[in-house]
Amino acid sequence: MANHSGDNITYERHYQTVGYEASDYIWNFLMTCGNFLRLDFYQFKAIITIIVLVMIFYALKDETTNLYYVILMYAMSFVFMDSQVLRNFLAMSVLLFSVRYLKDIQNRKNFFKYIICIVIATGIHKSFMIYIILLLLLLKNEKSFRWIIAFLGISLLGITIISGEIPFLDDILQYIDLGDKSSVFETRTGYGGIPVILIHLYTIFIIKNLCERLKNKYTKEQLNFYNTVYFIDICMITILPLLLLNLNFYRLIKNVTLLNYAVLANAFSNYKNASSKFIVFMATAILAIAWFIFETNIFGNMEDVVFTVLNP
Repeated sequence: MANHSGDNITYERHYQTVGYEASDYIWNFLMTCGNFLRLDFYQFKAIITIIVLVMIFYALKDETTNLYYVILMYAMSFVFMDSQVLRNFLAMSVLLFSVRYLKDIQNRKNFFKYIICIVIATGIHKSFMIYIILLLLLLKNEKSFRWIIAFLGISLLGITIISGEIPFLDDILQYIDLGDKSSVFETRTGYGGIPVILIHLYTIFIIKNLCERLKNKYTKEQLNFYNTVYFIDICMITILPLLLLNLNFYRLIKNVTLLNYAVLANAFSNYKNASSKFIVFMATAILAIAWFIFETNIFGNMEDVVFTVLNP
């Protein structure tokens, strides 16, 4: 899909001039390997896509009893954009795979395995270094701590909306070498990031209200997964202010949405009442459609996001 159009034109140019994305060292290494094997860009893309789909399957297959539900919601929301943003797509699969370690991050081995996953994802797409914040899950057993994180995130968001600046961001960036990518922190979206902020808050609302009441029906593994994903959603509140600087940061929120689809899939399966199932399905569908509308009407447009895939 979307072979000779959209972002693939840029990716193909990068692939043919290996070294362009040298700062993303693992992505650059993969392109070098592809060129060494004499693969054209679309053969290279096909292999990467297969790897991503396998990783996502293994990341979610043990977390949900209804993988088809997740696939349906994914098809309603992200499939068109992900068919084009190959680098983020690959790094996202590494992040999703790493959640198995986040579920028991207190275990030292899992702690280091998660760090390794984030290093790999960052080597593919530098923005993924932000997910180091999920190490806050080390404190997930402290029930009051997630409310502290939420309060700090909402407060930071409010300050950013009012002042137009994220407090202490410039001081932090002095210690991080982002090269030319640092320019994303110099732009402003005004209120352009508000839709994603509302989508994420809606996600937390439905997860809390539709899944929390099923705790006594979940298996131990499903309960651990729910608690982990819910805590991840809370942690992601602290990232929301970045959306007021540059809309490209929306992918930092979007990348964990498949986890929420999986949690909601478990809720859908565990509810026995047909009306309850319908409510869960509609709430998830609204979430998926909201993401689709954002990607095709706010961040991009139908012609660039959808039509380039259907008519490559």
